[in-house]
Amino acid sequence: MRYLSITILLLVNSSYAQGTFSCGYNHSTEPTVCDFVANKTYISNQLVIQKINTMVNAISLPQNFILVECDNINNAFAYVKNGTRYILIDDSWIKSIEGNNYFISGILAHEIGHHLCGHTISNEYLSLEEKRNRELEADKFAGFIMRAIGSSEEEALVAINSLVPVDFDDSGSTHPTKKKRIEAIKAGYNKTNSEMVTTNAEKNQNALNAEKYFNEALVYARYPSYDLLQFNLEQSMMACKKAIELNPSFMDAYFHLACVYQALGIKFNQSMQYYYSLAFTNYNKVLALESNSPGVYNNVGMLYSDYGYNFNDYNSYLNAIRCFNSAISLDPENSAAYLNRGIANLNIGYQFRQPTLPSACNDFYTSCTLGEPKACAQYNRACRRK
Repeated sequence: MRYLSITILLLVNSSYAQGTFSCGYNHSTEPTVCDFVANKTYISNQLVIQKINTMVNAISLPQNFILVECDNINNAFAYVKNGTRYILIDDSWIKSIEGNNYFISGILAHEIGHHLCGHTISNEYLSLEEKRNRELEADKFAGFIMRAIGSSEEEALVAINSLVPVDFDDSGSTHPTKKKRIEAIKAGYNKTNSEMVTTNAEKNQNALNAEKYFNEALVYARYPSYDLLQFNLEQSMMACKKAIELNPSFMDAYFHLACVYQALGIKFNQSMQYYYSLAFTNYNKVLALESNSPGVYNNVGMLYSDYGYNFNDYNSYLNAIRCFNSAISLDPENSAAYLNRGIANLNIGYQFRQPTLPSACNDFYTSCTLGEPKACAQYNRACRRK
């Protein structure tokens, strides 16, 4: 009986590196408690997706950033990591203010402004004055965007009037005074399309917008699985390859491409070795860029484990367990890694008559207590005495 079941988990664990760009609407400290760190979840909030699409289409510029959910920040952040641009959004916060569309639009427009103004292309040191100037540029672009989507000037100022406190001495701050920001939004609101778009397109023409292709890959296969149509997986694969051509250090694209190959290997059993070798290659490229990634180690472990099952390869199981050990060492509450390590040990016991059932049961129990229902089911099936 086969106990192994692979779920392609799109999880990348990455610590924030020094020198990354990060800026919230009214403060510039990086999020400290964020799903982005341990569980990269791409935005599913249709209100946000619709507003973003409306904004970039209205100004005829490509979406050169990736949308990621980020809990507990009560804000939206423009963020860059390893050359990849993101907008991090607290989904619960967005849902709490869904009735105030101009408030949400104003904040999103400001964060889009950071990306479209080229602020996230480089990570050079900036003085406080330079940071304040960038905020004003983003505000100016936000005003322009708000007009492009049909807001009145008063509606374009809703977010700044709601979030930013009364004027203060900004000499020691990363953000300018409210008065300066209102003036910048108004200035952008009254700029013409050619004045704003042409200038910022020139700023970004050398940035090689690999994110556009990565976003396309997500459209075809947001969560790669053998259940998806072959067309979707292949289109996602090609989009990832284009993204990597433009940005050879694009960690997310390598990871997603590995997941696609892994799914294709399961879907087309006769070509499993071929696709799995490609998946291994791309996972290794991710680990070369970011070695402290529990999600990657977990996926590589699942790949080794499935290879061991399908080709009766004991050494692949040992490699799988080493990967799961690494994932758990980096993230001791990684329920998926405990579950998958348990499955690997269970299959070793069945296929090679090894006394690994106690280890498997310990992992199933731990994963179950961490909230993984599949682990509870496995424990009840394999470990409870009849």
